[in-house]
Amino acid sequence: MDRLIVWTKDNEYCSKLLKEGKELQVEMTQYGKNDFYIDALMQLGLWDKMTDLYPNFLKKENGKPWKTMNGVVAIKELMRLGHISECGKIIGDARLMMAAGFNVEEIIEKAERGEDVVTTYTIRNHLGRIDKESCMHGFYRHVKHIRNKKWIRGHTYVADGHYITIKHGRDYEGAGSVGESYGYKLVVLLNVAEKKERVVGFALGPLQMSERELLKDILFRLEQSVSPVRDIIDTLILDRGYWGAEFLKELKKKWGMDVVTLARDEDLEVSKLIRMLSLMEGLKWREIEESRSHGRKFKVKIVGFEDVELLDSKGNVPMKVNVVIAKEMEYEKNGKTLKTDKDGNIIEKEYYYVTTLPGVKRSPYKIRRYYIRRWLIENRFRDMTQQLQLDVLAGHNINAIRSRIAFMLMMFTAEKIIAMKFPGDWQEAAELLKRRSSKGRVDGPGVIIYAPGNKFALYTPREFRKLVQEGDKYKFKERMTEAVAKNITLEEFLKKFT
Repeated sequence: MDRLIVWTKDNEYCSKLLKEGKELQVEMTQYGKNDFYIDALMQLGLWDKMTDLYPNFLKKENGKPWKTMNGVVAIKELMRLGHISECGKIIGDARLMMAAGFNVEEIIEKAERGEDVVTTYTIRNHLGRIDKESCMHGFYRHVKHIRNKKWIRGHTYVADGHYITIKHGRDYEGAGSVGESYGYKLVVLLNVAEKKERVVGFALGPLQMSERELLKDILFRLEQSVSPVRDIIDTLILDRGYWGAEFLKELKKKWGMDVVTLARDEDLEVSKLIRMLSLMEGLKWREIEESRSHGRKFKVKIVGFEDVELLDSKGNVPMKVNVVIAKEMEYEKNGKTLKTDKDGNIIEKEYYYVTTLPGVKRSPYKIRRYYIRRWLIENRFRDMTQQLQLDVLAGHNINAIRSRIAFMLMMFTAEKIIAMKFPGDWQEAAELLKRRSSKGRVDGPGVIIYAPGNKFALYTPREFRKLVQEGDKYKFKERMTEAVAKNITLEEFLKKFT
């Protein structure tokens, strides 16, 4: 086969040759069933945004093209490969390297010398060359793209922190410590439209860094790179770790959002005040029945109060808030009897929700429903950790660590969008991902065909087998016609054919 620089993908032409029984060069590839994901990413414009993180520390562009290297990293995250050392499973695969952006000429040339087109060392170095500002600029271009496409639903968001702890070693750049724990704190801002979650912001800092400061960084970058925060977020759900009167006031006054959170601890003045309110006579408690996973059932008594003074650290009253008190009691498995302690007293948990949303006297349960949605981000963190290997660091370099997280979060959102846009095809591909027999494997071997005229084609094993069978039938009919024309007996024909 002639060796030219330009190769063209032409499945129709190669299929015709195979159906005619032509002998072509065949190469097996181990990740055949990822075309759907990659084609969908490209079709939706997500691939271009994901591969646009420019390596600011690139000294000279005489090595591997940086966008192609980004393509390799994107495929790494698609294949659920946390450790860069596992990338040998994809960089030795011609089909995937073509998808990343390497040309066929280079892939064949390297293969003939027994080499991969890129090394894991090169991948790690590439991630380390993407500095913070370039990484964040690229990430928020991706967010702006999905917002412009109207692929973000609703205006309710939740922010939460995740600890990435390091068990061995103390030489990780930019890491910090809290007590004996050492590592990083990651804060993620998530749109919580159910089953359509979108990560719209993240910030990474040392473990001891305040989650409030990391959230402020996210809001600042959204404002600068995407859209006014007031146009993006109506309601923000926070856990008690973000507590602070001054901070809640800033979220409301500066950023224009309402907040739903929990009072941080029992020693707060607002908590003491809420407890006193809960003891008032004549309160109109409402009772709600809740059902949760694993058949658990709860009875919730709930009541709301408005214009409760919230004190800052100096004892001043920077703002007034609305408060909802919820008393939660769980049923036994029979669903009729409430759980009790050893003394026979009903076990009751109290929750103090603090919010700037109005109408809590009329609809207090609405505030509890808001806060319950916070568990979505807890579940997504679990998915990211277990499925996408969020806690796996891309080395000791902070740029590499941050960049790897950016790619992973963009891929998380991209897959959610693909599921929304192509539900049937996505479901089939997702099932194949779950059933893969080895980490990173999608659907067993695939096939690449190289044909005259510098054409190539990509097939699944089933498609290739069907084309080869058609080619065998074509050759059989052709030889049978030739035998009949030459008056060759059936016995002679079969002997010659076999």
